[in-house]
Amino acid sequence: MKRLLLLLIATLMSVAASAEFNVGQLQYEEPQGKNEPCNLTINGYNVTTGNCGDLTVLNGVSGDQVKYDPSTHTLTLNNATITGRIDTHQNGIVINVLGDNTVKSLRLYVQNGP
Repeated sequence: MKRLLLLLIATLMSVAASAEFNVGQLQYEEPQGKNEPCNLTINGYNVTTGNCGDLTVLNGVSGDQVKYDPSTHTLTLNNATITGRIDTHQNGIVINVLGDNTVKSLRLYVQNGP
């Protein structure tokens, strides 16, 4: 009886572990074609078409809304705080500032041209 019970517990643990692993894999899988670079980095993290809608996921970025629209080259800061470095090689970038915002950076780098 003990042996059967141990075998049953081991089987259930094995099934639970593999189910948890599969769920974890699906949760972190990146969608295909969603991570094209946008020529903008914040604290060394690339802004991509996959994360540009919510840049508060990047370290050093917080606020009500921080997003980048690659089609209009517009960075929107709404009650935002960015602590760190912002780099872009994009010509004609627009920064839309709403509410109270703070950018604490040792370096803001904008290069005109390629």
